Amino acid sequence: MLQRLLEPKLPGAGGFIGGATTRPWVMAASVRKAPLDQKIRTDLRLICSKGTPVERVAFFAAYEVPVANRHGLQEHARGTHGVDLEILDGQAVSHSLSQAGLPNATWTFPQR
Repeated sequence: MLQRLLEPKLPGAGGFIGGATTRPWVMAASVRKAPLDQKIRTDLRLICSKGTPVERVAFFAAYEVPVANRHGLQEHARGTHGVDLEILDGQAVSHSLSQAGLPNATWTFPQR
């Protein structure tokens, strides 16, 4: 499980960085080309059915996930698994990396 440690306040940070949480969440990713809907649904099922409960899943995709598909998958994640789903495709990742305050972010992988 990935834990993300951020300063309590990141002035001007928006998007994925500004929406950071201190609660457990999981990151999944794919470089598979579209359509990704079934891959994301399968990953959500596997993530939410085993291990430590999480409240949020961040899914990084190398290729674009159309907005309508993204919204449908987010509704599925909330309704079926009770988690928030953030989908970041290549364009969204580029936008997040350009946000102010990113140099203050630290990513850690805890040892078990």
